[in-house]
Amino acid sequence: VDDYVHDVPEGSPIKKFWTPDRVQSMTSLMKKVSALTVSTPRMKKKFEDLTGTPTYCIPNYIDFGNLRWKYARVDNKDKVKIGYLAGPTHGIDLEVIREPLRIVLQRNPNVTFKCVGYQPEWISELPPDQVEQDAQYYDLLNYPKKMTDFDIGVAPLLDVPFNVTGKSPLKTLEYGVLRIPTVSSCIEPYRSEIIPGETGFLARDNRDWVGYLEILIKNKSRRAEMGWKVYEWIAKNRTIQDNVWRWSKAYREIVARRQEQYKMNAA
Repeated sequence: VDDYVHDVPEGSPIKKFWTPDRVQSMTSLMKKVSALTVSTPRMKKKFEDLTGTPTYCIPNYIDFGNLRWKYARVDNKDKVKIGYLAGPTHGIDLEVIREPLRIVLQRNPNVTFKCVGYQPEWISELPPDQVEQDAQYYDLLNYPKKMTDFDIGVAPLLDVPFNVTGKSPLKTLEYGVLRIPTVSSCIEPYRSEIIPGETGFLARDNRDWVGYLEILIKNKSRRAEMGWKVYEWIAKNRTIQDNVWRWSKAYREIVARRQEQYKMNAA
């Protein structure tokens, strides 16, 4: 299960799809299956409590064997590019940085904001010569290349149960494997994943967002150092190659438990 659909926030484009009837159907289905797999420990607890179905938490990982994550970074020279990449379901999350971004661009004319994928209406409020828009997010084979010119990545999330329970830190993993330092919202899933000041920054409010972004904007060596540190941390802790056994272990346990149930029913 990829999302905590039992608590979709108002304003989300998927809210109209997840009607009470569909949520109930989803819950009924989850109660009938042999097991569930999810990507966060918080979702594991929620669904086990809700359904009684054995649930396995297998976090999201990065495929270090995928050459699409090996693109060379673009050097923006004296310019600094803040980047964000996501689909329309994250529109309400982008609101978190609306005001901080306006302030940062106003105070730093050498900074550009590149928005890939979903384009919020309020982006027109920003200085047009400091905005780069790319609506072609869904090129799934090559989208990592769209981030190679990011000097700083942003990962805003609205503090609501849908995000805190169901979202994984995949955004910061994708930035990090490209050695892009990140400023993220100081909530789960990022709070337990990022080492503040070393592998990223965690922003609690507008003041934090502006302050941390400007620290990275004004210090190129700090950006490079943080980018390498998060890359090394991911290489050590979050690769598919080192963690593929988790899927194998979970599926073997699921099959073994199901076979045991068959034996007991047949006895």
